[in-house]
Amino acid sequence: MEYPFCAIFSVLVCLFYRGESKIALNFSQINVLVLTDVHSWVSGHTHPDHEPALNASYGDVLSFVERVKSAAAEEGKDVFFVQNGDLNDGTGLSTSPPSALQSIVRKMPFDALTTGNHELYKGTTTRYLFHSSGFLQHWNGTYLTSNVLNSTTREHIGEKFTFLKGRFGTTVLCFGFLYDMRDADHSVIVRTITDVVAENWFREVLEGSEGPYNGILILGHMDLEDPSVYTLLKSMRGIIADNIPIQFLTGHTHYRGWTKLDDWAASFEAGHYLDTIGFCSFSSSFNQFSYDFIDANVPRMAAVLGLSDFQTTAGKSLSNEIKAAQAALRLNQVYGCAPKTYYSGQPLDDENSLWGLYASEVVPFTLFENNASRVLIQSTGSLRYDLYSGQVDKNDIVTMSPFEDSYWTVAQRIRGSTLKLVMANLNMASRSRVLETNRRHYNGTAATQIDKLPAYISSGNVAKPDEHYDVFTALFDVSSVSSAFESLGISTQNVQVYEKTTDTSIWSSYIAKEWPCEIGLKGLAHSRLK
Repeated sequence: MEYPFCAIFSVLVCLFYRGESKIALNFSQINVLVLTDVHSWVSGHTHPDHEPALNASYGDVLSFVERVKSAAAEEGKDVFFVQNGDLNDGTGLSTSPPSALQSIVRKMPFDALTTGNHELYKGTTTRYLFHSSGFLQHWNGTYLTSNVLNSTTREHIGEKFTFLKGRFGTTVLCFGFLYDMRDADHSVIVRTITDVVAENWFREVLEGSEGPYNGILILGHMDLEDPSVYTLLKSMRGIIADNIPIQFLTGHTHYRGWTKLDDWAASFEAGHYLDTIGFCSFSSSFNQFSYDFIDANVPRMAAVLGLSDFQTTAGKSLSNEIKAAQAALRLNQVYGCAPKTYYSGQPLDDENSLWGLYASEVVPFTLFENNASRVLIQSTGSLRYDLYSGQVDKNDIVTMSPFEDSYWTVAQRIRGSTLKLVMANLNMASRSRVLETNRRHYNGTAATQIDKLPAYISSGNVAKPDEHYDVFTALFDVSSVSSAFESLGISTQNVQVYEKTTDTSIWSSYIAKEWPCEIGLKGLAHSRLK
């Protein structure tokens, strides 16, 4: 996967023309560095999934941020560093609760943060991050949850807003909004943005009741052009002047993008999985918004800074902490050796399809132990990353399948003809709706690749119309799959089965048994998938 040439070219142009400074960033009155949807990829990318290599860790990013802020200070400019949600669910560092991860994230000098949907799915995660660990309190009022509340107290989990105040006189009013999430853990309430913008506190702070500001920054864990972006913009423009700058920093949909919303407002989305350090700048004096997508590649970052070595003491220390955390969790433990690379976005019938391997081999052989009367139905969002050839370690497995979903019964003795109808009905649902509401939401591949996959797959061979099957699913899909059967008048029974097996651990078992390294490393097609 390669990013647009224009993004790279913009950095090179800045390098060539900015003779007054070594740094290749155009500072304005208000400058922001942003990370979004990192999903615990704090150690960077270890596989050849991009050119140039995305080899920067959080330690490298910390060093980079310190250098950028120092360079901006020399010009009398303020730079703010923000995090836009989805810290967890992605690699072996994201345990439940994410104890090692939150310790690492605390070392990052974020000026403001907001929550994504992934922080809110599991009660163990929400209780840990927002109550027992001290993570929320660590940020001293800059963790923003403008529309996310504690379901017990009905108070905002974090702060509704904050003011980012720079050394050189800049004041930015900052909010943190999450899209209209409907499947959060019962311990939290996600209020609709339509409801929140009608509340008095929102109007009053925009009107200046808490003090003046130079511009507005919205940390919005939602798509670049989510309808909620326009709901927020319209509401704010109904309260404040048309020439007050508003910068939306968006996320959730895992791509790079920028769009101008009106003459004084823009929306900017900066990738995912620590592939991008986003930079944007704007001013209260003129309606010009600029932005850069900086590859999380150490040489590229050095080039932007105009330095051959930009590592700082704090950055080096954090890099060492990340390595120590990985070692403590035994993430380098090798389970086997893959004979080739399997891609999460390839069609089911492609010989290199990861989903094809899962449906045709991993589930039938490892979960069902070759019992052809058992079928798994699962949505195609849980495999988040490709499986690369060669040694496969614990981190590779968790990165590929991070959710640890248990398996559940749905219905018994279902005719094959009925099973086909259920699958057709599930996949008839709008693909955009499935992606928009699915917590997995893109798996790191291009959208065109994702469209090659159905919304739901079934395991094993094609069901025979007159045969009977017992149907299972993964925890995340229990509701949707059960509803599909119930809509046909078929009763369902949801009971957890295979209690020691999850859709993560099943891969460890399969790889250890089917791909021992003495075979896999010879490049043999040991897989039964033909």
